[in-house]
Amino acid sequence: MAAQNEENKSLQDIIVEQKKTIHSLSNIIDELPGSIYWKDKNGVYLGHNNFAREKMKSLGLHWESIVGKTDYDLFSKEVADQYRRHDLETMNSGTVCTDEERLTLESGEELVQLSYKKPLRNEQGEIFGVVGNTTDITYLKRMETELLEAKEYAEAVNQSKIDLIRNMENDIRTPFNGIWSLASVLEEKESDPYKKQCLRNISESAKALLKYCNSVLEFIKADINHAPILSKKFDLKQLVSEVMTMEAVTAKSKQLELSLEYEKNVPEIVIGDPGRIQRLLLNLTSNALKFTHVGYVRIRVELADQQDKDVYLYLIIEDSGIGVPEEYQHYLYGKYNKHTQDSTGFKGFGLGISIIKQLMHDLEGELDVKSEPGKGTKFICTLPFRIPLVNSMLYTS
Repeated sequence: MAAQNEENKSLQDIIVEQKKTIHSLSNIIDELPGSIYWKDKNGVYLGHNNFAREKMKSLGLHWESIVGKTDYDLFSKEVADQYRRHDLETMNSGTVCTDEERLTLESGEELVQLSYKKPLRNEQGEIFGVVGNTTDITYLKRMETELLEAKEYAEAVNQSKIDLIRNMENDIRTPFNGIWSLASVLEEKESDPYKKQCLRNISESAKALLKYCNSVLEFIKADINHAPILSKKFDLKQLVSEVMTMEAVTAKSKQLELSLEYEKNVPEIVIGDPGRIQRLLLNLTSNALKFTHVGYVRIRVELADQQDKDVYLYLIIEDSGIGVPEEYQHYLYGKYNKHTQDSTGFKGFGLGISIIKQLMHDLEGELDVKSEPGKGTKFICTLPFRIPLVNSMLYTS
């Protein structure tokens, strides 16, 4: 009899401990963040935590209990179909599934929820339902949308700046060059001292304005250097010729020979980033003219290699200028490096060379420099391009 009592007492202790464990687990589940719930195979709710109940109340969904109901009893068919599809995907795969679920309230507000669902298994390992944890991420999605809109707006503004700069390079520099050139020609032919001085003033003013314009353009272009890299079909030979035209007046004013050598085996129509190529050539040519006082500045375009539709070209800017001492050549890639003028007449580097380095990086090219004091400088830009399917700028039948 005593043994029987002892056995009953032991059984009661086990039951008490199990109730304590169940109560403890129930409290933990109730206090866990996120709406936790579990359903059977047919989508009938078997239970949910306190967080889920309070969340429903906050949304105006005042159900006494969802236990014993399905999503079709609680939501619209569209929403219920979405939830049921996610449940079935979880049970059929037998793994944890994550999905964004959307719910439109009676007020018209749309909620975005992130749901993690996992199969429920019995002691034999058979799946008999799902357990889920759903979190409201509406505010995060709203922030994501706002950030995306802000990013798109910033990119649009940046593109407008890029377009403005490209137009300014052609629409402002070219007229300034024309005024400078025409005033210089008229000054040479004018014999009247007063008129000659007026024309000289016009020429010098145009030259100063052009120099100031170039400085502003380079500063702004450095600021917007992270513009999207284009892959666009364009006429490379025409682009190089336009650069020659823009720099022709500077060459003429210094009585320098400015020439172009475009090899016959180099394709004229290529695919690349014309804006960056133009900036690269303008910077290098302008720099060459700046440091050349006698002789020439020559632009050469040569074929380096071709593999099917991939073509690699050398864009070479060579001058007979003062050259760069070997000890200074490693400074060619720094910003605002200035050095004292020595016997070579070398004065240092400005923003232009650092822009060239960035442009070469964007274009995935390689830059080599060969230079000796008094013997000129050669910049060799090796750049990749693509050959277009149609070797013309406009397809006509």
